[in-house]
Amino acid sequence: MFTSDDGIGSSGAIIIEWFYVESSGYSQKIYHLESLHHTVEKNTPYTDRLTVNNTGTPGEMVLTIRDVQLSDQVEFICHVKSLTDGTGEGRTQLTVFMHSVTTESSGLFSVNSVLTMKVKKEDKNAAFYCEAKYLVPGTAKMTETEHINITVY
Repeated sequence: MFTSDDGIGSSGAIIIEWFYVESSGYSQKIYHLESLHHTVEKNTPYTDRLTVNNTGTPGEMVLTIRDVQLSDQVEFICHVKSLTDGTGEGRTQLTVFMHSVTTESSGLFSVNSVLTMKVKKEDKNAAFYCEAKYLVPGTAKMTETEHINITVY
């Protein structure tokens, strides 16, 4: 998430770029925003799975990666250029743990997965849940857990 007191992209005063760090250590750009014009970089692992949206709070913008996989355990970088505040960047490491896959006698399987993250004060009103998509003959289905809130002090 990026937060600014100056607003986001409204007058070209702020440029926001998101990158991910490849296993080679190279930073690959995945998103660029300048003067309300945004570009999702083509031919990256995130091209079809990322969205960047305002949170509804003025000056806040969040990058979301859909259909997270174990291979997405990389570092993400938000690089900001501002005419008033100079440049800066924030980094976050996406961590996904897949603990077990159990095959039942019926041929079905159970998956136990845990997502861990360091919560921040801004997460105090966030709703967290797990969503599972699966194939059944002729269609795909989805189910999700109850939404929970985490107490943040």
